[in-house]
Amino acid sequence: MNQYYLQNESSKELQAFPHIAEIGLKKSSVIQLNSLSTTETKNIRIYYIIDGKFEWVIDGHHYVLYPGDLALILPGQNFGGKKRFSGHRYAFMVTSSVG
Repeated sequence: MNQYYLQNESSKELQAFPHIAEIGLKKSSVIQLNSLSTTETKNIRIYYIIDGKFEWVIDGHHYVLYPGDLALILPGQNFGGKKRFSGHRYAFMVTSSVG
């Protein structure tokens, strides 16, 4: 499975979609503790888990996500994670543009 990542500001493929800030297929394959620090989101974020296991905290609630799960993070919600596991994990993500 190939990785890809496009940002509206630098990708001509997204210029016709100004409401999409970024879109991508991300692969995680190493152990990294505290690699996703908790921050308040400013945009809508959509993550679809394709493979692996993700442990995230969304708006103060702990979630364990597996293939087929979808996470929707709304503007103003806190989002982050403290654990990453070894092995390959894939997530498809879309971030909106606000305003």
